[in-house]
Amino acid sequence: MRRQLSLIVFMALLAGGLAVPRPGWAVDPNRAGAAAIAEAPAPAAFLKRYERLEQELDRLGLPPLFKGERPDVLPLIRDAALKSTNVYDASGFRYLTLHLLLLNESDQPQTLLTSEMSLVVDGREMRMADIPRELHGQVVDSGGRLVPLTDALPPLSVTAPPQGTAVVPVVFAPISSRDAVPALRLKYSLNGKPFELNLNHTQQAALELSVERIGPRGACVLAEVGGILDPLNAADFAEELTALTAQGARRFVVAWKPDSPPPSSFVMGWLGAAGDLESSVFGQFPALPTELKEFHLAAIPEGTPTELLEDSELVKVHADVADAVSAALATALPRQTRADVLQELSSGHALCRAAALRYGTVQLLPSDVPTVLRFLSDPGSREARAACAGLAELDDDRSRKALEDLVLRGAPELAAAAFEALAASRFASHIELASRLIPKLTTIPEERLLEILGRSGHPAFQSRVLAAARNSDPRIRVAALAALRGAARPEVHGILRDALRDSDPGVRDAAFASMSALISNGDTALLRAATDEALRRLAGNEESPTAIGVIQNTRDPRAVPLLVRRLEQDPSSRGPMLELLGRIGGVEALAAISRNYESLDPGLRAVAIRHLWLQQSPGARELALNDVATRDPALRERCIAVLISDASPDAVRAIAQALRDCTGGDGYPLANALASISTPEAIDALMAFRASPDETQRMYGVWGFRQIWDRSPASEAVSTGMSLLSNDDGTRPDVLSSAESYMDLALELDPLLPQAYSTRGNIRLRREQWEPALRDFHAALELQPDDDVALSGVAIAWVMQGRTADAFEWIDGVTPLYTDRPIFNYNVACVYGRALEMVRRQPDTQERRRKEEQYLEDAFRSLDRALRRGLELADLMSADPDLASLRDEPRFQELVEQARSMRN
Repeated sequence: MRRQLSLIVFMALLAGGLAVPRPGWAVDPNRAGAAAIAEAPAPAAFLKRYERLEQELDRLGLPPLFKGERPDVLPLIRDAALKSTNVYDASGFRYLTLHLLLLNESDQPQTLLTSEMSLVVDGREMRMADIPRELHGQVVDSGGRLVPLTDALPPLSVTAPPQGTAVVPVVFAPISSRDAVPALRLKYSLNGKPFELNLNHTQQAALELSVERIGPRGACVLAEVGGILDPLNAADFAEELTALTAQGARRFVVAWKPDSPPPSSFVMGWLGAAGDLESSVFGQFPALPTELKEFHLAAIPEGTPTELLEDSELVKVHADVADAVSAALATALPRQTRADVLQELSSGHALCRAAALRYGTVQLLPSDVPTVLRFLSDPGSREARAACAGLAELDDDRSRKALEDLVLRGAPELAAAAFEALAASRFASHIELASRLIPKLTTIPEERLLEILGRSGHPAFQSRVLAAARNSDPRIRVAALAALRGAARPEVHGILRDALRDSDPGVRDAAFASMSALISNGDTALLRAATDEALRRLAGNEESPTAIGVIQNTRDPRAVPLLVRRLEQDPSSRGPMLELLGRIGGVEALAAISRNYESLDPGLRAVAIRHLWLQQSPGARELALNDVATRDPALRERCIAVLISDASPDAVRAIAQALRDCTGGDGYPLANALASISTPEAIDALMAFRASPDETQRMYGVWGFRQIWDRSPASEAVSTGMSLLSNDDGTRPDVLSSAESYMDLALELDPLLPQAYSTRGNIRLRREQWEPALRDFHAALELQPDDDVALSGVAIAWVMQGRTADAFEWIDGVTPLYTDRPIFNYNVACVYGRALEMVRRQPDTQERRRKEEQYLEDAFRSLDRALRRGLELADLMSADPDLASLRDEPRFQELVEQARSMRN
């Protein structure tokens, strides 16, 4: 598809005028109606959200939803998704899905005919009923569910009951636009009365975005989302951030208000990709500014999928807004002037004061200690705890005295904050004070004290922690052992080994956890002891994630029989056991995985096959052959990967059978697998699918061949030759000869590439080599029966040979199949244009005039059909020699202007 899209541009500029198709058939409105209807909101909730939307439109200075009197039926948009079926490259198509919510405030039912709905994209109107049929099997996101496009279509009509609500599923495809989020207007009728919604405006208002710069010199941007962030208003969101970066903002906090609905996983993935310049997954989303230095997300609504944020290098997630703001300012405040920090403490934003105390006091002077001390007046506040950290940055007797008083006499939480500030200080005097205070502590629980000392890691506190690790109180020992996780010293090793033999299980667990942490940090002295303890726990069937982690680290083969026993006897632990057995490997482990395969659920079977294949077990192939027809996506993906690597005739047969059994449009990974294998058996299978009478099966075959052609080693030669033809001198004999030589080279590299044949055929048409052109077009059609260029090229070649009857019979035979393809209709017009040119060379007779009138009518009918289906090639129409015979006709100029207005 990627190359096909480029062909639309390049081939349209060929002097012969043949353009490359965007293939498909229209949706039959009588067949629509398979969509699962989402739940409609209650009228009261609907009305509340509608009124908020109107208020936000007014605040933004946008037009109201309706001018004049409010209609009886109010609309809202929910679940908007503007995405591509392939986010990695151009082989997919863009689509829009959403739910149109209706609130009927009248006493009469109101009916909407969905076949009459349309979408205006950048000024070009398209109907939902005109979705090309070849797209029907593709999977789209409808209301957060991935479903075949046909299942996202609405019923033929939806009725909103009196005083009630209704939901109308909406899907439009393909969305063709150069913009990430084009101008979108949804048009619909209720009981025959037309309505129109500006989707860009409604969703911009639905975002309810408020933005302010806070912190010293506006160092942080706080953007709060009160509504829904979706793919339609993402452009407004990105534009706001971009404008702020142009003003110098680099640190951003994006927070959601308490009643905001959760964003989709795709939106969260887009945010998570911020700063990743190499990510192509969200290439069709509006670009977030590359100048972002820090990007913090806070108060994310419950239920939001956040998995795609976990691997982001830039994005940090926080539980609340104050933590996010503090983190964002952590690097900014130490670089501010003393005056900036003092101003922030005296009159700055409430969310910034704690950050200024914690990170800005490094710029203050001892004379500023009283300013910091003021924030201790409310012991339970965030500012008071931050002030403790700030005082530790001031090497002054007053700051030390204040911290000492808090440690000895403050409330427990503030006392702990004060002691931690001293223990983490960069000043030796503060560390010395903390050491002196330890014996006097009465307000800080011992366990909390040990936690603070362990986090500090300063050698001055090691003896205190080591002593606590030998304490007779198990609670104290557990806290101390946890504090030793960063201390790789010989005496620590002995303490941990001794603790493993303690009678208290909590002590043993704490020692084992610390051992595991030290091993992960490279301390090999405890490797044997920790492994033995892990094996002991596995042998005792203990639930011990630490034991699992140690075995993952050591991969000790002694664990295999213990893991196999757990695998076979404890269904709840099968996942971790399989992973461990696969990581350890070996004959015994692999035999156990294979032996237990049939008892595993599909998700675990995928894990099993992956490990068997990685360990080069021959059993993986047989299991993949048997399970490739599964409906479980993870298992099928793993089976496909194994069978692609195998690429045997058995693998092809299994994949093809699974593809024949597919329902609901989920067979594209299998078709792609056949394309990846590309052996003669795989090609034959795809040809059988392409010739199938079943529409979905046929689309699988078409898709598979497109993948093969996109991966062809000859594609670069074809692209180079086509680029020559796209230039203004693309009609010169030397250029045509050079372009043809590239097609010859392409066919030497890949004699099964239809685009090379159809392009060379078009070149030969321009060189008036009719018979060679025919041979190329027929060769292209053998490989790609629906190639528009070749379909119409055959007819043009016959016309130019005087075989007009054959040409028209050919066109009449294929037109019903491709009547809704704009480029095909354009090329048919070219056929009639050439036929008109030939007939005008004949003597003037009544028969000639009859044919001339007929050819004119047929040519304009085809051009009109092409324009009504979205063709915008006004410049090509004006210069195309195939249409030269039409150029003096007034109707032709009208159509050119129509095409030009569509483009504008």
